[in-house]
Amino acid sequence: RIDGKNFGCIALKDIEKGTLILKEKPQCSAGEYIHGPTTFYGKKKSVWTSYMDMSPEDKVGFNKLYNRFENFDVLKNHEKEMIIDWKVSLRQRKIEEHLIDTMIEIFGIYITNNFKQGVGIRASRFNHSCVSNAEEIWNEKDGAREIRTVTNIKIDDEITINYAYPTISMKNFKTRQSYLLSAWNFYCYCELCTNDQFYVDEKYEKFERIKEEVEKLSRDKTF
Repeated sequence: RIDGKNFGCIALKDIEKGTLILKEKPQCSAGEYIHGPTTFYGKKKSVWTSYMDMSPEDKVGFNKLYNRFENFDVLKNHEKEMIIDWKVSLRQRKIEEHLIDTMIEIFGIYITNNFKQGVGIRASRFNHSCVSNAEEIWNEKDGAREIRTVTNIKIDDEITINYAYPTISMKNFKTRQSYLLSAWNFYCYCELCTNDQFYVDEKYEKFERIKEEVEKLSRDKTF
């Protein structure tokens, strides 16, 4: 357990930069899914079908993953409306009532932990940091997610990845927190965010100005 984060991944020994520490194929995958009940019965394999095809052991691990939609009372209004819409849609499809709450729970876990290609149970245990010491990439050839260290990691240090790189890369504290809260429903207390919240750093504004200048030059360039 990690204080304030539920579960996380801790280094059991010193790990060198560039080390592959996990390679995992998604146990539950619905491909390019839509945030809605059509995911259960889409053209591609549905979340529910993929879940039902999992081994009993994988189902246990999947069910233990964080579900940001678990506590209905603390959800934002639009999230409550979304869950209500899911239930209405499932009832319209004549799904048995005793299955609906289970399906909504499975779907909630899937959305919370899904990367583009699906949910990997072990990969989902790595927490976020805006200055992570590891990164995740998709190995297209092997159909697997890889997590590899990008810094040297000391024994007992938490191993973290950046959930939203490059979306929040070089964004200010407020922008990063807003995006993470909207997408995963948590506040980030990583080293960068802990320091950034106390002052305004002009490097982000400078970066945005340079980025805008580069984009303008690219548009104006004639060949």
